[in-house]
Parts: sequence; C-alpha cells; structure tokens
Amino acid sequence: MAANSMRSQQASLLRLRRVVYQRPPYPCTRHYTTDISHNEHPSPASSVANRRSSLSVSSESRFNEIGVQQISSHVYSQIFPGKAPPAPEELVRLSKDHLQRHELLGKNTDSSEPVAFDMPEIQGQTLDEHFYKLAMDSAEPYLGLAQKYSIANAPPRPRKWARRSGWTKYFRDGSSEPVEAPDEEMLTFDVEVLWHESSYAVMACAVSDKSWYAWLSPWLLGESESDRHLIPLGDPQKPRIVVGHNIGYDRARIAEEYELNQSRNYFVDTMSLHVAVNGMCSRQRPTWNMHRKNRETRDKIANSEATADLAALLQAKGDIDEEEELWVGRSSVNSLRDVAHFHCGVTIDKAKREWFSELDRQGVCDKLDELLDYCAADVDITHRVYKKVFPAFMETCPHPVSFAALRHLSTEILPVNRTWDSYIANAEATYHKLSDAVEQRLHDLASKALELKDKLEEYENDPWLSQLDWSGQEIRMVKGKKKGDAPRPAARQKMPGMPNWYKDLFVKNGAPIGLTVRTRISPLLLRLAWDGYPLVWSDKYAWTYRVPKTEASKYIDRALEPCDMSEE
Repeated sequence: MAANSMRSQQASLLRLRRVVYQRPPYPCTRHYTTDISHNEHPSPASSVANRRSSLSVSSESRFNEIGVQQISSHVYSQIFPGKAPPAPEELVRLSKDHLQRHELLGKNTDSSEPVAFDMPEIQGQTLDEHFYKLAMDSAEPYLGLAQKYSIANAPPRPRKWARRSGWTKYFRDGSSEPVEAPDEEMLTFDVEVLWHESSYAVMACAVSDKSWYAWLSPWLLGESESDRHLIPLGDPQKPRIVVGHNIGYDRARIAEEYELNQSRNYFVDTMSLHVAVNGMCSRQRPTWNMHRKNRETRDKIANSEATADLAALLQAKGDIDEEEELWVGRSSVNSLRDVAHFHCGVTIDKAKREWFSELDRQGVCDKLDELLDYCAADVDITHRVYKKVFPAFMETCPHPVSFAALRHLSTEILPVNRTWDSYIANAEATYHKLSDAVEQRLHDLASKALELKDKLEEYENDPWLSQLDWSGQEIRMVKGKKKGDAPRPAARQKMPGMPNWYKDLFVKNGAPIGLTVRTRISPLLLRLAWDGYPLVWSDKYAWTYRVPKTEASKYIDRALEPCDMSEE
C-alpha cells in the first residue's frame, strides 16, 4: 500500500509539473518576476552588494497575442512610452491561421526570464526620432561641411611651385606664402611617397574651396638628414573635413593623428563612398576586368584600319556580352583612375607615378615641378569625384547614421610602444617557422611519393597519387662516343628517369624545388579529402570530389553542383 501510495503521489506530482509548466494557448501577458538575488531569503547586506554589482531590475515577461515572448515590460515602457495600441485583429487572425496550417499554433516555445535594466532616456517620441537625433549629434558639423564642400569648385591650380620645405599657400593671383598648416575647414588631400627609400611622404598637395597648398619634406630638399617628417594639418580640435581617395594611406602620414587625444578631423574616403554606391564584390571583379579588356580590344580595332565587317562583328559580340552582364556598366573597380573614368568620364595618365618608384631623392628634386603637377592633378580629380559620389552616397544611404559611422571608422588608432617592433618580428619569425615546416613536410611527401615511381600497380591504385603524371620516366640514350661503347644518356635532359610531375617542380636542373602549399599537386600529396572522399582536380570545375552514385542524391539535396567529367 505504501509503495502504491508513493507511486500515486509521484504520478500526481509529475502530472502537476506538466500542468504548471504548460503554457496557456494564447496568453497576451505572462507575469514572471526576476530578482537581483537568487537567494530565497537574502540578507540586507547581500542585497545591497548585489544591487551594486548588477544592473538587473525586477520586471515582468511580455508575450504577444500568439504567445511569442517579447522584451520585458520594464524595458518596453522605456522604449515605447505611453499606452501601446493593440495589434490589429485581422493580422492576429492571419498569423494564427498561418501557424495552424503548419501545425505550430499553441506549441510550446522556450521562454526565458525577463531581462530588465534602466536605459538612458529616449531622445524623442519614437525610436526613429531617437536614432536620428543621435546620428545628427554625431554627424554635425561635419555633415554640413561635407554638403557645402560637395557643391564647391576648386580654384585653378598653381602654374609655378615654390621650392620650399613645409606648407606653402598659393593664392588665386599667383602669389604664395609659407604657412604652418592649412587653416581650412574643408580640404582635398593627397601625399606622394618615395616608397623604395622611405615610408614617409616626400610631398603633398591639398586644395580647399579658396586656395591651393603644397607640402615638401625637408629631407627631400636636403635640409634634414632624417626622412621621418609627418605632415601637420593644423589645430587638431578644429572640426575639419579631409577628402581623399583611399584616405587611410594619407592619414598615416599626418602628424596630429599620432596624438593620443583624438583629433576632430573627419577623413572622407571617396573610394569607400564609391564602393557603397557603385562598388562590386571580389567575385565580380574578374568578370568586370574581362569585359573591360574586351571593350578596349573592340575600341582599338574600331579605331584602326581593320575591315568594317570585322569591326561590326566585334561590336555585335560586345552588345551580346553587355546584355548578359548588365551590372558591368553600373560599376567599376576602386582605383582613382577607374573611379574617375566611371563617375566623371575623365582619363588619368598615371605614367608619372612610376617616377616615384624609379627615381632617387635627387631625381625627384630634378623633376619637382612635374611631380607636384601630378600630385595636384590627383587632388583635383579626387575633388571632382567627391562632388559626384558624395551626393550619390547621401541618396543611397540617406540616414545620418551612415555618414556619422564613417567618421569613427576612418579615425581608428592603435596606441603601441617599442614592444610593437618585437611583436612584429616575433610574428614574422613564427610565420616563417610554420611555413617552412609545412613546405618541408611537402618536400618529404614528394620524396616519399617518388619512391613509388617503379611500382606501377601501387600508385595507380592510390586515389591521390594516380592523379599525378607519372609519364616521362624514359631516359633518352645516344650511341657511345667510340665504336663498341655502350649507349649513354643524352645530354641536356631534365632530370632523366623522373616522372613529369616531379620534373615540373623544378625550373631547370640544379634549381631548388618549387613546391609550396599553392602548388597544384600539394592537396594530392597531403591526401586531402572532403567527407572522406579524395579530392579530384578538374580543369573545368577546379577541385571536386567523387562520390558513389548511390549517394549522389544526398549531395544534390544540399544544393551542391554535380560535375560532368566526361570531357576531362
């Protein structure tokens, strides 16, 4: 009896638990309370300590009309002040009908204890108003400056440059004067680096809506033994718009950006604006380059003395290609030359850029005027691009949050001390150590595979090694030098007796082996597999894996592409 009574009590308890934890069909509100302390009877001292160590407050859970848990009542009242209107009955009925047709209506879902804490006061009556006000607070005064600068025209470029270190300001009347830094709120900026001698800038140009500026390194003019000169832009606490193409490269050479107190410079990157408006992903770039090459070929033939029929045929093929890839004409790669051609229809001659990689310091000084003209031309083109892409960006991303976010993304800093050099050296040494170990492992695997060159049956039955080219092991022989001499190997044979896959790893006899993780045969030597199936190279599909026909449907159901290897 006692045992039966106990089993009956346990069964009743189990049923009671199921009833207690079963959710009502469609509760609009469920009341749970979460406390700071998990003790049933906390002491006053522990309650005070918990309140100090936690931001959590008591609250009630909220569920909507179909039983989905929502934010807690405490958080809800802060985000949505006032009485919330009930959900439209028509939408509630539609939701219930949809769930019922999928046999989900009334099914239990996981519920969590309500999370509640005090939030900063909402700025405005709605969340839209709240985020708009915060965004404008962060974006201004830069947004106003950027909009003003996007309709400003740059003054004419100087016709003559002063050979003076530091900043020189050029006026519209052709006069100039030395200045400590450009005293401007809006600038378009570009630097040039003699990169094979120094990572510091040797010259820079800038333009505002009023004046042109040029900066020359004292090291370039022979006034300093050190090449380590950063470019000052003026008072770091003055709000300033600095426009450039890939401006992060130029920002790295500005003096104020190395101060721990963050400057109020806003670096506007025309490359980033272009990517947001007319950019492309990395997978689209090869297709775009192919279309550009085809277009250039058609233009070249059309402008040459080729027959009219050939030109018409190429034009017709080009029209078909453009129809297949309509997006090609609506995008471009990110270089200043391509972006300027896309947005402004101008062609930039970048031939003089090579001078910075070919000339030494004296050579740059000898061609100083021409190189300053080149740098100023880039600044002028960048400003013209900015006048196109900034309005397009504001049309594509009109909310001020987007513009405000760019300010913080473009002004990141990473404070370091002298241990940074040690970190870089250690990281580089570790990389080379691991890389060398991997390459040595590949060399050992190649030598091990080479031992099978005379064991035809063994390597032909290996799913990885059978894909290697084992032909070419014959040794070409010639007659002996004298009558009766035995035949001898012919001269100038590349590694006679070795299979072709091994010969291809060497440029010539005596050269070091060219086997790295990027080499085509490396996955085969490493015996790589996918889902347990050896990798198989295909000239059409690249790396694939062969599965039994009985399991093919399983992989097709995963949206994997079956490969037709009949042409391999």
